[in-house]
Amino acid sequence: VETLPDTPGFSTHHVTSDELVLIVPPFHTAQEDQISLEEFLKQPLIMREPGSGTRKVLAQFLKKQGYSFKDLNIITEMSTIDAIKSAVQAGMGGAVVPRLSVKKEVYQGTLRALTVSELEMPLDFRIVKLDSHYLSSKARQLIKFLTDPEECFLC
Repeated sequence: VETLPDTPGFSTHHVTSDELVLIVPPFHTAQEDQISLEEFLKQPLIMREPGSGTRKVLAQFLKKQGYSFKDLNIITEMSTIDAIKSAVQAGMGGAVVPRLSVKKEVYQGTLRALTVSELEMPLDFRIVKLDSHYLSSKARQLIKFLTDPEECFLC
């Protein structure tokens, strides 16, 4: 998950860090890999559905800058990152997604990842565990593999 649980009785284990970026089609007019917050607010955006972790995190960062979702130019909402990536590649608009989710497309040149100069959006991914629930040895091994740098040498 991208955000910490609000409910007591859960613990989390850090898996990896990332950042939210604005993805745009390769023909986007941005000259650099960064745009201003003012430019970002004007972009036609494809957003994740209400309740998604990405959307919650973006709302927090916007609030810190004195903005809300009402200030964004949201043209549609989609429930999967793959659908969002396809829509952005087709030129429908931009979208805010974790950088790791578009690593391949950026490398291949089918998408561009832009940062927003006044809107740093770091992201931590965590495993959430119910404290009262017993974890099998396989589940503990998986958590160790995902969270221990020495175990996750191929990640």
